[in-house]
Amino acid sequence: MFNRRVLKDWLHDTFLPIFLFRGIVEGEVNPILNYDNRYISRKDFQYMLYELQANGGQPLTIDEVLYWKESTDKRWPKRSYAVAFSDGLESIYSIAAPILDDMAVPAIFYIVSSHITSGLMSWEEQVKYCLMSIEGKGTINLPISERALTVESTDSKVGAAIKIMEELYSKETKGNLTEKHLLIDSYVRDLFNRNKVKYIAKSKDPAFNKLSWEQINDLVGNPLFTIGGHGANHRVLSYLTRMEALKEINTCRNEVEDQIGYKVRHFSYPGGQDIHYNKQVIELLLGCGIKSCTNTMAKPNIIALDNYNLRMVPVG
Repeated sequence: MFNRRVLKDWLHDTFLPIFLFRGIVEGEVNPILNYDNRYISRKDFQYMLYELQANGGQPLTIDEVLYWKESTDKRWPKRSYAVAFSDGLESIYSIAAPILDDMAVPAIFYIVSSHITSGLMSWEEQVKYCLMSIEGKGTINLPISERALTVESTDSKVGAAIKIMEELYSKETKGNLTEKHLLIDSYVRDLFNRNKVKYIAKSKDPAFNKLSWEQINDLVGNPLFTIGGHGANHRVLSYLTRMEALKEINTCRNEVEDQIGYKVRHFSYPGGQDIHYNKQVIELLLGCGIKSCTNTMAKPNIIALDNYNLRMVPVG
């Protein structure tokens, strides 16, 4: 059960939390879908914003976060916070944005450009979809250890999702980029086939459906909202060569700028942990005109942090 009281407890007179949301859904959240706490209900989302407001929270845009950092006083307004979204799900537009607009709460939306253009699910989303769709008893072989698991109950499917993700994430750190993604794609297809689930790469299910460029342009028309980059293909930048990382950044930036008509100035690191970016990555982003970058280190920000190590607190 999500603790709706948590966010207000992050409000502080000196520190600034940036709350990161991913998916907002109607009704209850499927535990298999949400094994990694990426989704919350509309009811919880709305309640949290009201709680922040009722407890003196002062919402800032990402540009205001930077402005106050660089001001003469070098301090944020008391009890200020910011809101961010990543993954580019359609529920940002259909559920979250109207609530944010009604309450005058600004937000930044970090998007993976290829997911918007193609509408394709990530491999993580495909694994979740497959496990949710297995009827009766299913079997899986883990991708690296090849250990066989039987899945039937919700708990067993959640456990399988965790183990699959752990092994495939470990594979992402090794080897040629193309080979890594071919291996993952092959494993995902086999998972569907082995359990007699029809393979899909796109879904109109609200849990997986992506934003369109038209919807993003509509969001851009609201001064409360900012669009940031999250990579062309959500590839972890520190695992790439310098040229691969630069291509991942520039392709995302160019695609977004071509679609929305203004410069992308903010970026969120795919993966989000300190092992997922480094000095070289920061230098590349700086050279591309990026003014701030966020990670997912689940800590509040202090004024002394530089703009390329801003922390977000994942909510879920």
